[in-house]
Amino acid sequence: MKYILIRAATVLAIAATTGPLLAGSYIQNFDSFANGVTNLGDGSFVGSSNGPASVQGQRLRLTQNTIGSTSALYRLPDMDSGLEAGGFDVQFDLALNGGGGTPADGLSLSFGGLPLTDTTGPGEEGYQLPGGMVISFDTYINGPAETTRTLDVRIDGNQLVTVNESAFGNYQLNNTTVHVTVHWDASGLDVIFGSFTVCNNLSVPGLIPVSGDRFAWSARTGGATEDVFLDNVVISTTPLSPIIRPNVALSEIVVDNTSYEDEFCQKPGWVELYNGTAAPVSLSGWSLTDNAGVPGKWAFPAAQTIPSYGYLVVYLGHGTPVPTAPDTRLHANFALAKTGGYLGLYQGATEIDSFTAYPPQYEDISYGHLGHPWTLGFLEAPSPGRKNNGLQEAGGPVPEDVVWSRVGGLITAPISVTLGISVPPAGTPVTPGVEIRYTLDNTAPTPASTLYTGTPIAVSTSTNIRARVFAPARLPGPVTSRSFLKLDSSITNYRGTGQPFSSNLPIIVIDSFGRSLDAENSATPGARPYRYTYNVVLDRDPANGNRAILRETRQGNASDADPDDGGPLLAPVRAPIDFQGRSGMHVRGESSSGMPQRQYAWEIQDNDGNDKSVSILGFPADSDWILYAPATDKTLLRNYTAYSSMLDTRGESSAMRTKFVEVFFNQPALGGISTDTNPEITWADYRGVYVLVERIKRSNSRVDIAKLGPCDTAPELISGGY
Repeated sequence: MKYILIRAATVLAIAATTGPLLAGSYIQNFDSFANGVTNLGDGSFVGSSNGPASVQGQRLRLTQNTIGSTSALYRLPDMDSGLEAGGFDVQFDLALNGGGGTPADGLSLSFGGLPLTDTTGPGEEGYQLPGGMVISFDTYINGPAETTRTLDVRIDGNQLVTVNESAFGNYQLNNTTVHVTVHWDASGLDVIFGSFTVCNNLSVPGLIPVSGDRFAWSARTGGATEDVFLDNVVISTTPLSPIIRPNVALSEIVVDNTSYEDEFCQKPGWVELYNGTAAPVSLSGWSLTDNAGVPGKWAFPAAQTIPSYGYLVVYLGHGTPVPTAPDTRLHANFALAKTGGYLGLYQGATEIDSFTAYPPQYEDISYGHLGHPWTLGFLEAPSPGRKNNGLQEAGGPVPEDVVWSRVGGLITAPISVTLGISVPPAGTPVTPGVEIRYTLDNTAPTPASTLYTGTPIAVSTSTNIRARVFAPARLPGPVTSRSFLKLDSSITNYRGTGQPFSSNLPIIVIDSFGRSLDAENSATPGARPYRYTYNVVLDRDPANGNRAILRETRQGNASDADPDDGGPLLAPVRAPIDFQGRSGMHVRGESSSGMPQRQYAWEIQDNDGNDKSVSILGFPADSDWILYAPATDKTLLRNYTAYSSMLDTRGESSAMRTKFVEVFFNQPALGGISTDTNPEITWADYRGVYVLVERIKRSNSRVDIAKLGPCDTAPELISGGY
């Protein structure tokens, strides 16, 4: 048997398969193919740069021991078209050969919404996709700070498991075949490498399959090389049962839309239709209306169909078309009222479905149906063109907010944090049953999170608190947060002087709350997603000898504004800081990523992970920055002098602004970079002198060139501009 690809609607008996055949299956052992074949004829894709990926000796070779600087990809077809996987089982044989030299770089198994235009793959770090999975077999030791090869499990871009190769007897780099099993079901994720269990029933709530998800292997070689062989691939998926409806139905509406653009770069409201039947449906003769009993206000194009278990989005209102933009999407000729109203779906004169007397709507909150029960209510996360998921309630978000007793920032001793609930505007009743729930692990609070009962939250070490208001039958309020970074005695009693550490340079304090960003230093595109950090920036204080001082940041009078992210304060206080708040960071650079003093890309973010423009140390406000480590420049002056001179002589937009800073970065120990295992900020977290640099980007205060959008089609906008 060479291969078998089974679609969800097909049932075949396969003698070689034991037990019940699952709805999506793929089997390939490469036995019947000649050397050099890349087209397996089974809907898969095999491609590579520099050409080594092909069948060789009845195995699939991805990279070759004698060819460096190459990437290779083996991508499987969609095995359960139109359905979402509720579980899967992956079996394959893996053989690696370093050829007696230094093997590099390894391979990955990815699952998720893979980009189908990619022809060479992302390498051993895999596709870091939202809601996806990556099993990474990293066989390259990258620099003096990384001392071992690893096997990693990443879900939703987050590294959940990392195992040093010594735990499973080391990678066999002599062409020895190792059997690998990856299994996921309701109990969790299992990964087995040979006889070693990497994880068993690992909870992976971030793994959220959607229709169209696929599996792919990707391998890469850099300066060194290795053979990577795959064989005896057997995969089966257990699709979730589709939502069954008697006909096409109204699935979801967003009336007050500020997030999703149409082809005219405008943001009208929209409605989503769902075909809950097993056959495509022609919408010829169908229409939408906002007037009950009066069909035909807007008719679907005669050729329009909606696939089986598929979705269709119609924008509500044309807005102002761009003259040269093609009308490629569906636009009804009416908009819906935000204050409530009616929306009906008709086939001829028959009402097929309707939102009758839908309630007043909220900005970027959808109203629609969820799951097999097809319950109707407000949905926290709009999902145009996809299955509705997430939290649903009968009512919209609660109007109350969390009130905090203090700002976040640096602390030097244990503290207590008190939470309260904001008072609604005059005349607005307090929502019945309102309560606060919070987390301490940087996750967004859910209805199952810890209930705040009025007892102050004790904070004795570096801690991240996230909280939101909940009420029965209402969506929760926005997530707000406070983060506290604890300074230990090596900082507060610096060198036994009885005084805190201070500097004549600004100081930036960073904490990643137990995640090692330095370990995620692959230069593979997409393998360095931004990871959560909390940052405190202290500028030099003229009142203290023009020095920046590492000390508690809560002091001052009650009239100053809250500098932290999140809700209002019970008693606003002043914090003598330049900036503090949430951000995302990742290692920056290629050859420099292996140096002991890493450099970082730094993106300021709000509580929802969106870009947030702020001014840092007097520079114009923006969200993107660089902490540059001039590791090979012992003077520390080359880039600083070049950029400063250019700005002085050529003015704005000619170069990036720069400023010297000292950096403390608390993250798990990694070889020679850090030996600190203390969750607090200690002297061991000192990283040295960095250069804060503006990141090159289009911005009014950086490279002052307007960013062209898909609707910027006029010749005067796109020809000769800059």
